[in-house]
Amino acid sequence: MPTPEIKTSIALKLHAFGLTQLHDPNWTGMEMFDRLKQHTRGREEPTTLLFKTIPNGLLYHIGLWLLDDFIINDTYRMSLGGEYRLWYLEDLIELLASAGVPTDHPSMVEASETVAEISALYDQDEAEYFRAVDRGSTYEHADGLIQQFEKEIRSVLDIYAENYAERVFHDRQLCEHIGRTLITIGFDGSADGAGPAQQWVERQNGWPTWAVKAVQARDRGHCAQCGTSLHLELAEDEHIDHIVPLAVGGTNDLSNLQLSCAPCNLKKGKQQIDVRSSVPPYLRSAHRLKGRSKS
Repeated sequence: MPTPEIKTSIALKLHAFGLTQLHDPNWTGMEMFDRLKQHTRGREEPTTLLFKTIPNGLLYHIGLWLLDDFIINDTYRMSLGGEYRLWYLEDLIELLASAGVPTDHPSMVEASETVAEISALYDQDEAEYFRAVDRGSTYEHADGLIQQFEKEIRSVLDIYAENYAERVFHDRQLCEHIGRTLITIGFDGSADGAGPAQQWVERQNGWPTWAVKAVQARDRGHCAQCGTSLHLELAEDEHIDHIVPLAVGGTNDLSNLQLSCAPCNLKKGKQQIDVRSSVPPYLRSAHRLKGRSKS
Protein backbone atom coordinates (compact mmCIF):
# COMPACT_ATOMS: atom_id res chain seq x y z
CA MET A 1 0.00 0.00 0.00
CA PRO A 2 1.46 3.42 -0.98
CA THR A 3 2.27 5.91 1.76
CA PRO A 4 -0.83 8.04 2.43
CA GLU A 5 -0.61 11.67 1.38
CA ILE A 6 -0.20 14.25 4.15
CA LYS A 7 -3.23 16.54 4.21
CA THR A 8 -1.90 20.05 4.72
CA SER A 9 -4.95 21.38 6.56
CA ILE A 10 -4.73 18.57 9.11
CA ALA A 11 -0.96 18.90 9.54
CA LEU A 12 -1.25 22.64 10.13
CA LYS A 13 -4.13 22.28 12.57
CA LEU A 14 -2.17 19.64 14.47
CA HIS A 15 0.79 22.02 14.71
CA ALA A 16 -1.48 24.82 15.94
CA PHE A 17 -3.09 22.45 18.44
CA GLY A 18 0.38 21.47 19.60
CA LEU A 19 1.40 25.08 20.20
CA THR A 20 -1.66 25.54 22.39
CA GLN A 21 -1.08 22.35 24.36
CA LEU A 22 2.65 22.96 24.85
CA HIS A 23 1.79 26.28 26.50
CA ASP A 24 -0.91 24.74 28.68
CA PRO A 25 0.48 23.66 32.08
CA ASN A 26 -2.45 21.29 32.51
CA TRP A 27 -1.53 19.36 29.37
CA THR A 28 2.24 19.40 29.81
CA GLY A 29 2.14 18.78 33.54
CA MET A 30 -0.39 15.96 33.36
CA GLU A 31 -0.87 14.41 29.92
CA MET A 32 2.67 14.82 28.58
CA PHE A 33 4.26 14.08 31.96
CA ASP A 34 2.32 10.85 32.48
CA ARG A 35 3.00 9.59 28.96
CA LEU A 36 6.66 10.46 29.05
CA LYS A 37 7.07 8.87 32.48
CA GLN A 38 6.09 5.50 31.02
CA HIS A 39 9.16 5.66 28.78
CA THR A 40 11.70 7.10 31.21
CA ARG A 41 10.75 4.53 33.86
CA GLY A 42 11.17 1.65 31.42
CA ARG A 43 7.51 0.68 31.23
CA GLU A 44 7.11 1.45 27.55
CA GLU A 45 9.36 1.43 24.49
CA PRO A 46 11.51 3.23 23.62
CA THR A 47 13.02 3.23 27.11
CA THR A 48 15.93 5.31 25.77
CA LEU A 49 13.68 8.28 25.05
CA LEU A 50 15.42 11.44 26.37
CA PHE A 51 18.47 9.39 27.39
CA LYS A 52 19.71 8.79 23.83
CA THR A 53 19.46 10.56 20.48
CA ILE A 54 17.07 8.28 18.60
CA PRO A 55 15.33 8.76 15.21
CA ASN A 56 11.74 8.80 16.51
CA GLY A 57 12.45 10.81 19.63
CA LEU A 58 10.57 13.22 21.83
CA LEU A 59 9.07 15.40 19.08
CA TYR A 60 7.72 12.35 17.23
CA HIS A 61 6.13 11.03 20.40
CA ILE A 62 4.65 14.41 21.28
CA GLY A 63 3.15 14.34 17.79
CA LEU A 64 1.58 10.93 18.49
CA TRP A 65 0.20 12.10 21.86
CA LEU A 66 -1.25 15.23 20.30
CA LEU A 67 -2.85 13.22 17.50
CA ASP A 68 -4.40 10.89 20.03
CA ASP A 69 -5.91 13.87 21.85
CA PHE A 70 -6.83 15.70 18.65
CA ILE A 71 -8.55 12.80 16.90
CA ILE A 72 -9.02 9.61 18.89
CA ASN A 73 -9.98 10.90 22.35
CA ASP A 74 -13.22 12.85 22.55
CA THR A 75 -12.21 15.61 25.00
CA TYR A 76 -11.07 18.04 22.31
CA ARG A 77 -13.88 17.05 19.97
CA MET A 78 -16.48 17.71 22.66
CA SER A 79 -15.04 21.18 23.30
CA LEU A 80 -15.76 22.27 19.73
CA GLY A 81 -18.87 24.26 18.97
CA GLY A 82 -20.60 25.74 15.97
CA GLU A 83 -18.67 25.85 12.71
CA TYR A 84 -15.63 24.23 14.32
CA ARG A 85 -17.55 20.97 14.58
CA LEU A 86 -18.40 21.15 10.89
CA TRP A 87 -14.82 21.90 9.85
CA TYR A 88 -13.56 19.12 12.10
CA LEU A 89 -15.88 16.65 10.39
CA GLU A 90 -14.67 17.83 6.97
CA ASP A 91 -11.06 17.26 7.98
CA LEU A 92 -11.87 13.87 9.44
CA ILE A 93 -13.56 12.72 6.23
CA GLU A 94 -10.49 13.85 4.27
CA LEU A 95 -8.16 12.06 6.68
CA LEU A 96 -10.15 8.83 6.46
CA ALA A 97 -10.15 8.94 2.67
CA SER A 98 -6.37 9.36 2.68
CA ALA A 99 -6.15 6.37 5.04
CA GLY A 100 -7.92 4.18 2.50
CA VAL A 101 -11.50 4.29 3.77
CA PRO A 102 -13.74 4.12 0.65
CA THR A 103 -15.57 7.38 0.03
CA ASP A 104 -18.63 5.37 -1.00
CA HIS A 105 -18.82 3.63 2.38
CA PRO A 106 -22.33 4.34 3.77
CA SER A 107 -20.96 6.10 6.87
CA MET A 108 -18.66 8.28 4.76
CA VAL A 109 -21.46 9.11 2.34
CA GLU A 110 -23.84 10.05 5.15
CA ALA A 111 -21.24 12.26 6.84
CA SER A 112 -20.28 13.92 3.55
CA GLU A 113 -23.92 14.61 2.72
CA THR A 114 -24.42 16.20 6.15
CA VAL A 115 -21.42 18.49 5.56
CA ALA A 116 -22.69 19.43 2.08
CA GLU A 117 -26.24 20.12 3.29
CA ILE A 118 -25.13 22.32 6.19
CA SER A 119 -22.55 24.16 4.07
CA ALA A 120 -25.15 24.92 1.40
CA LEU A 121 -27.30 26.66 3.99
CA TYR A 122 -24.75 29.45 4.39
CA ASP A 123 -25.76 31.03 1.06
CA GLN A 124 -29.42 30.08 1.34
CA ASP A 125 -30.30 30.99 4.93
CA GLU A 126 -27.45 32.15 7.15
CA ALA A 127 -29.51 32.02 10.32
CA GLU A 128 -30.52 28.42 9.61
CA TYR A 129 -26.88 27.62 8.81
CA PHE A 130 -25.74 28.69 12.27
CA ARG A 131 -28.59 26.79 13.87
CA ALA A 132 -27.57 23.70 11.90
CA VAL A 133 -23.90 23.82 12.88
CA ASP A 134 -24.92 24.04 16.53
CA ARG A 135 -26.84 20.77 16.36
CA GLY A 136 -25.22 17.56 17.52
CA SER A 137 -25.28 15.77 14.15
CA THR A 138 -21.77 16.81 13.12
CA TYR A 139 -20.33 15.64 16.45
CA GLU A 140 -22.26 12.37 16.24
CA HIS A 141 -21.00 11.69 12.71
CA ALA A 142 -17.40 12.39 13.76
CA ASP A 143 -17.71 10.19 16.84
CA GLY A 144 -19.22 7.36 14.80
CA LEU A 145 -16.53 7.54 12.10
CA ILE A 146 -13.72 7.49 14.66
CA GLN A 147 -15.16 4.48 16.47
CA GLN A 148 -15.76 2.65 13.21
CA PHE A 149 -12.42 3.41 11.56
CA GLU A 150 -9.99 3.84 14.47
CA LYS A 151 -7.67 1.20 12.99
CA GLU A 152 -7.45 3.11 9.70
CA ILE A 153 -6.85 6.39 11.52
CA ARG A 154 -4.03 4.88 13.57
CA SER A 155 -2.44 3.56 10.38
CA VAL A 156 -1.65 7.15 9.26
CA LEU A 157 -0.77 8.70 12.62
CA ASP A 158 2.89 7.82 12.08
CA ILE A 159 3.33 10.06 9.03
CA TYR A 160 1.59 12.98 10.75
CA ALA A 161 3.74 12.53 13.86
CA GLU A 162 6.85 12.59 11.67
CA ASN A 163 5.59 15.72 9.91
CA TYR A 164 4.89 17.37 13.26
CA ALA A 165 8.39 16.52 14.49
CA GLU A 166 9.95 18.06 11.38
CA ARG A 167 7.97 21.29 11.84
CA VAL A 168 8.95 21.67 15.48
CA PHE A 169 12.60 20.73 14.94
CA HIS A 170 12.85 23.51 12.34
CA ASP A 171 12.09 26.01 15.11
CA ARG A 172 15.03 25.96 17.53
CA GLN A 173 13.32 28.35 19.96
CA LEU A 174 10.30 26.06 20.20
CA CYS A 175 12.67 23.16 20.86
CA GLU A 176 14.19 25.21 23.66
CA HIS A 177 10.72 25.86 25.10
CA ILE A 178 10.04 22.11 25.14
CA GLY A 179 13.39 21.41 26.80
CA ARG A 180 12.70 23.92 29.55
CA THR A 181 9.14 22.66 29.93
CA LEU A 182 10.46 19.18 30.69
CA ILE A 183 12.34 20.63 33.65
CA THR A 184 9.30 22.61 34.80
CA ILE A 185 7.04 19.54 34.87
CA GLY A 186 9.50 17.43 36.85
CA PHE A 187 12.10 15.87 34.53
CA ASP A 188 14.81 17.83 36.29
CA GLY A 189 16.90 15.31 38.19
CA SER A 190 15.81 16.60 41.59
CA ALA A 191 14.40 14.33 44.30
CA ASP A 192 10.60 14.53 44.18
CA GLY A 193 10.71 18.02 42.74
CA ALA A 194 12.66 19.36 45.71
CA GLY A 195 15.83 21.34 45.16
CA PRO A 196 17.40 22.79 42.03
CA ALA A 197 17.47 20.98 38.71
CA GLN A 198 20.48 18.77 38.23
CA GLN A 199 21.91 16.23 35.82
CA TRP A 200 19.91 13.03 35.48
CA VAL A 201 20.90 12.01 31.94
CA GLU A 202 24.43 10.78 31.23
CA ARG A 203 26.41 12.51 28.49
CA GLN A 204 26.13 10.56 25.28
CA ASN A 205 29.35 9.13 23.83
CA GLY A 206 29.25 10.63 20.35
CA TRP A 207 26.34 11.56 18.11
CA PRO A 208 24.69 9.52 15.35
CA THR A 209 25.70 10.75 11.89
CA TRP A 210 22.07 11.35 10.90
CA ALA A 211 21.58 13.56 14.00
CA VAL A 212 24.68 15.64 13.29
CA LYS A 213 23.53 16.17 9.69
CA ALA A 214 20.05 17.17 10.86
CA VAL A 215 21.43 19.75 13.31
CA GLN A 216 23.91 21.09 10.73
CA ALA A 217 21.15 21.44 8.14
CA ARG A 218 18.70 23.12 10.52
CA ASP A 219 21.33 25.54 11.84
CA ARG A 220 22.73 26.04 8.31
CA GLY A 221 26.28 25.51 9.47
CA HIS A 222 26.18 28.55 11.78
CA CYS A 223 26.80 28.74 15.50
CA ALA A 224 23.41 28.97 17.20
CA GLN A 225 24.77 31.57 19.62
CA CYS A 226 27.01 33.99 17.73
CA GLY A 227 26.08 33.16 14.14
CA THR A 228 29.62 32.38 12.97
CA SER A 229 29.64 30.30 9.79
CA LEU A 230 31.41 27.10 10.78
CA HIS A 231 31.35 25.50 7.34
CA LEU A 232 32.23 28.32 4.98
CA GLU A 233 34.72 30.25 7.05
CA LEU A 234 36.19 27.25 8.87
CA ALA A 235 36.96 29.78 11.58
CA GLU A 236 36.10 27.52 14.49
CA ASP A 237 35.62 23.86 15.28
CA GLU A 238 31.96 22.94 15.41
CA HIS A 239 30.43 21.43 18.51
CA ILE A 240 27.08 19.73 19.04
CA ASP A 241 25.78 21.59 22.08
CA HIS A 242 22.89 20.87 24.46
CA ILE A 243 20.40 23.75 24.29
CA VAL A 244 19.44 23.04 27.91
CA PRO A 245 22.68 21.81 29.52
CA LEU A 246 22.72 18.31 30.98
CA ALA A 247 23.97 19.81 34.24
CA VAL A 248 20.66 21.60 34.78
CA GLY A 249 18.31 18.81 33.67
CA GLY A 250 18.75 18.74 29.90
CA THR A 251 18.43 15.61 27.75
CA ASN A 252 20.18 13.95 24.81
CA ASP A 253 17.07 14.15 22.65
CA LEU A 254 17.59 15.59 19.16
CA SER A 255 15.31 18.51 20.02
CA ASN A 256 17.82 19.61 22.66
CA LEU A 257 20.80 19.81 20.28
CA GLN A 258 22.21 22.76 18.39
CA LEU A 259 25.35 23.69 16.48
CA SER A 260 27.90 25.77 18.36
CA CYS A 261 31.38 27.13 17.83
CA ALA A 262 34.02 26.12 20.38
CA PRO A 263 34.27 29.54 22.14
CA CYS A 264 30.48 29.85 22.59
CA ASN A 265 30.17 26.28 23.80
CA LEU A 266 32.99 26.65 26.32
CA LYS A 267 31.73 30.04 27.49
CA LYS A 268 28.20 28.72 27.96
CA GLY A 269 29.19 25.88 30.26
CA LYS A 270 26.29 25.03 32.59
CA GLN A 271 24.34 28.21 31.85
CA GLN A 272 20.95 28.27 30.17
CA ILE A 273 21.25 30.86 27.43
CA ASP A 274 18.34 31.92 25.23
CA VAL A 275 18.87 30.59 21.72
CA ARG A 276 18.66 32.57 18.51
CA SER A 277 15.86 31.85 16.08
CA SER A 278 16.65 29.16 13.53
CA VAL A 279 14.08 30.54 11.07
CA PRO A 280 15.97 32.36 8.29
CA PRO A 281 15.14 36.09 7.96
CA TYR A 282 13.59 35.73 4.52
CA LEU A 283 11.66 39.01 4.58
CA ARG A 284 14.38 41.03 6.26
CA SER A 285 16.84 39.88 3.61
CA ALA A 286 14.34 40.70 0.89
CA HIS A 287 13.84 44.21 2.28
CA ARG A 288 17.59 44.82 2.32
CA LEU A 289 17.90 43.72 -1.29
CA LYS A 290 14.95 45.93 -2.25
CA GLY A 291 16.64 48.91 -0.61
CA ARG A 292 19.87 48.28 -2.52
CA SER A 293 18.01 48.08 -5.84
CA LYS A 294 16.69 51.63 -5.30
CA SER A 295 20.09 53.13 -4.59
